[in-house]
Amino acid sequence: MIEGEHTLALRTDRSRSTSWPSAVVTSHIYGIFLDHCSLLAAPDVVLSQCELEYRRSRSVLDHDQDEVLAEMERISRWLQEYLTARGLTQERTYYSKRTFLRDVVAARPDLAPAR
Repeated sequence: MIEGEHTLALRTDRSRSTSWPSAVVTSHIYGIFLDHCSLLAAPDVVLSQCELEYRRSRSVLDHDQDEVLAEMERISRWLQEYLTARGLTQERTYYSKRTFLRDVVAARPDLAPAR
């Protein structure tokens, strides 16, 4: 929900993968989440995205942030190849739900609630 000048409600349906990728060497665990977001005021305005998130580590040792980022990059490349092979991906971005809402209001001011 964007607050301030406008308040716009977003419905998000989130599902997660049944098996979370984990790194054997480092014991880091990652999550893959599929989000389908639509505006309550306009259900035809949709954002569908797949997110990869670092969740936690099973290791008792300190971990190197660069190591986590490198692992995430490897998993991300695999995930993109997997989705692309199934015709489910268009681009890889860091596009957020908040930015999506801002872009919607900019493109479709009729959807912005009355002030």
